[in-house]
Amino acid sequence: MDKWLNTIVCALILILLLIFVSGCSKSDEATQPVIYPSAASLLGLTRNHQLDYIIFDSLVTVWPDSVTVVHDTNGLTIGIARGTGNQFTLSVGGTPQSLLLTDPLGVMHAGQIRLQAIPPDTIRYFPTPLLLPNQYHTGIVWSYSTPDFAGSGTAEKKTALYLNHGYRTERSFQGNELILLPSGSFSTYHFKSILFLDDSSADTAMIVDEFFAPDIGPVKIEARFGLSQRLIILLDDR
Repeated sequence: MDKWLNTIVCALILILLLIFVSGCSKSDEATQPVIYPSAASLLGLTRNHQLDYIIFDSLVTVWPDSVTVVHDTNGLTIGIARGTGNQFTLSVGGTPQSLLLTDPLGVMHAGQIRLQAIPPDTIRYFPTPLLLPNQYHTGIVWSYSTPDFAGSGTAEKKTALYLNHGYRTERSFQGNELILLPSGSFSTYHFKSILFLDDSSADTAMIVDEFFAPDIGPVKIEARFGLSQRLIILLDDR
């Protein structure tokens, strides 16, 4: 009888130990921080390369009894060139546009290149807003502002990809999403940006959904502004 009792007690102790170990393991798993790719990786600032996109623009015109949808399609090439140290220059269609800096906090938008300045291609520096942080999670919202782009001598708002000059932007991380494009399938990180006309304006100028693939950059961007919509998808990565 004692032998059976000892066997049962030992079995119960073993079961309790297994439950305890299992519980500790789950607790450890639950407390493990989620590690996401860095901002430099998401923006494609890991190597010199070019991203070729195709842009689909649609404009919806409402007239008393009819709705007209106008589509316009064109191409866009974004170039990423590593400079000295932690500097990267972005170009649009072969023309230098913006200077980015990688930083322990993330990627900073450090300046813009004014082509019409004398001498040409001089960089106009300004306080460096945090374009994309290295640490992000769902539920957090951060905002930044960039001055108007004045490359042609007049204020011009550039909204190609993440070159958003002259807007106040609020960006948030939405989670992971698999994107299927003609150029392939991409495991992406989805961010939503809300652009306002300026720092003091409460009017929403544009809502943008951005999908970034690590070490490539943005692969899909959907922008909605008024009755217009813009869809930008990655066509080729060189």
